Amino acid sequence: MAVEQDIIAAATPIIGDRLFPDVAPAGLAGLYATFQQVGGQPLGFLESKLPSLQNGRFQITVWSHRRSKPPTTMRQLERAFVESPVLRAEAIGGLIARYEDATQQYGAQQDFSIWYQT
Repeated sequence: MAVEQDIIAAATPIIGDRLFPDVAPAGLAGLYATFQQVGGQPLGFLESKLPSLQNGRFQITVWSHRRSKPPTTMRQLERAFVESPVLRAEAIGGLIARYEDATQQYGAQQDFSIWYQT
């Protein structure tokens, strides 16, 4: 869970306490974000000892009822993650625009490759 805490810590100056693992609480209003691990790059090794680093692909999605907010906030999060010496994040692709019909919310989504200690 340490990597999830590091992701939250890097995002807090930008989005406060409104970053949630997997899903946000129902009925949440205003700007918020969710994140989840959606894969990663396994390390191959020849020794019997497991490596001390793992890689995860983490997907971050920023949501709001206003279309202009998520892309701006996602770009701020991208910068924070990439510049973080703890996360060692690399953006995988650019922003993806989203719209959720059920909640009538706009989103901006981006994936990051993050290396972390096991």
